[in-house]
Amino acid sequence: LWRGIGLPSIGIPGPEHLVVAVDTSGSMSSELLKQVLAEIYHIRVFSVCRLILIECDATIQKISELEAWEDSTQAFSQWNFRGRGGTAFTPVFDWISKEIEAGSIAPDALIYCTDGYGLFPKQTSHLPLLWVVSEGDLPPEEFPYGEVLVFPED
Repeated sequence: LWRGIGLPSIGIPGPEHLVVAVDTSGSMSSELLKQVLAEIYHIRVFSVCRLILIECDATIQKISELEAWEDSTQAFSQWNFRGRGGTAFTPVFDWISKEIEAGSIAPDALIYCTDGYGLFPKQTSHLPLLWVVSEGDLPPEEFPYGEVLVFPED
């Protein structure tokens, strides 16, 4: 506290482990995927934590794990998303549930970057969930659960 105002500090702990899923279906434009990658990069800059990045269209295409200490700048500058097929959110939720049950991961939250157009699975996890969509995509009130963050398109 400084002059009665709470100010952010580098010393305040943040999440230790995040899972970020990216909808790589055909409805996600290349420009939107570039913007999503920039947002993921900013998450890495501001939250020094372990990050699992899942690329999924109708199925999981790729899972990448980045440790907190890894510098991902080079990797993100050359990143190519895999997929471009249909959309299914269920594979990501199923994978996370399976890994949590096995004790392989203990994420603090799931961040799902999508346009929102797909079938939503039943909510089976109590893991905090943030849907990240751009303006003009599925409206926030259409998401059946989780929090929704709308970011402006460049």
